[in-house]
Amino acid sequence: MARRKRSRRRARKRLSLSPRIPKSLQSSLCQAAPVLLAAVVIINGVVRYVGGGDTHPLSLLRLPEKSRAVGLLLLHTFVHPFRSDEQALQAVVARCATTHGINPQLALAVTRVESSFKPHAISGTGAMGLMQLMPDTADAYGVGDPFDVEQNATGGVLLLKDLLKRYKGDFRRALAAYNAGPASIPRAGRYGLPDETRRYVAKILD
Repeated sequence: MARRKRSRRRARKRLSLSPRIPKSLQSSLCQAAPVLLAAVVIINGVVRYVGGGDTHPLSLLRLPEKSRAVGLLLLHTFVHPFRSDEQALQAVVARCATTHGINPQLALAVTRVESSFKPHAISGTGAMGLMQLMPDTADAYGVGDPFDVEQNATGGVLLLKDLLKRYKGDFRRALAAYNAGPASIPRAGRYGLPDETRRYVAKILD
């Protein structure tokens, strides 16, 4: 009996020593929760219904990337109207490819699979625009407005060029790296691909 009392006292003591959240902070968190939830739903809603990305309304996957993509999309729409003429968009991609020494048909095939030539496309992971540039990739290639057709096409073509150079002209590896990231694809030797990436490469090359 005495042991039980001692163990209860110890348990109460441990509870009393554990950090407690002040009531004012609890109240603030309760008030902020609906706002944060609404923000998540709005961001995913824009990605899904405006950008065409496959994402759940409550998904937290790549939320910073998606938030940035939505912000850049809104900024773009204030300044530029969307260009929806696919023939004109193809001409931009082909011109950028020719300028940087990439086969225009390859660049066009990548663009078609990536976004179906929708300049406002946003993926469920936050990739943006015609050639679906991730925020870090856009930064690396100096793409300030990923929803600007010329900038996006130039960034995508330069990425493709660098990947072809990295893999010494191996189109399958370069395209797999475009989809899955260079860290997932070795420069040489055997390698396996996720089903999504395998289908992606097949759509472009086969």
